Amino acid sequence: MAPVGALLAAIAAYVLPDTGTFYNLLWANLGTFLGAVCFLVAALLSRRTIGADEPAAAPGSVAA
Repeated sequence: MAPVGALLAAIAAYVLPDTGTFYNLLWANLGTFLGAVCFLVAALLSRRTIGADEPAAAPGSVAA
């Protein structure tokens, strides 16, 4: 869904050569916002949690 928002923003942000204005600034901003929200949701859903019973790795140690 995020790439769709980015694509929508890119198309809407097209500058018309004759007038020098954006094709549709509202959709450009909404598409950018939609893409950002989708990436944020994906990042929150893919977070890893460390359980309380797992010991923390010592600084400089290599994980097995």
